[in-house]
Amino acid sequence: MVIVDDDSDHALMVRLVLLELSSLADISVLSDLPQIGARLQRVPEGQLVLLDCRIDGTDGCALIAPLRATRPDVRVVLLSAHLGDEERARALAAGAEAAHEKPALMADWHALLANFVARPERAPERLQ
Repeated sequence: MVIVDDDSDHALMVRLVLLELSSLADISVLSDLPQIGARLQRVPEGQLVLLDCRIDGTDGCALIAPLRATRPDVRVVLLSAHLGDEERARALAAGAEAAHEKPALMADWHALLANFVARPERAPERLQ
């Protein structure tokens, strides 16, 4: 999973919720705007990308279509502190799986992210 957010406190909170939902998850945080597009192209196959709508003043929706055009295997969910109908429609039209307002409460974060996180039935066997 990949969190794209320029707010390090927010990214950490989302990471902690994701780890509670899937303790075996491999989670990366991208926050350096000039490198985000190139780094998203290199994420492992089938990754879930949680993309902030505003990254250092840049429109996160603008990253969705180019990513999905070259990486249709990547799942994108747009998150925004204030998500209007127009932004939601643009995100979905660009190829996002979903677009949601960022919840205020931790319980609501759990409920939202649980919709997108597959929980492994058990930990993989460790080699002896």
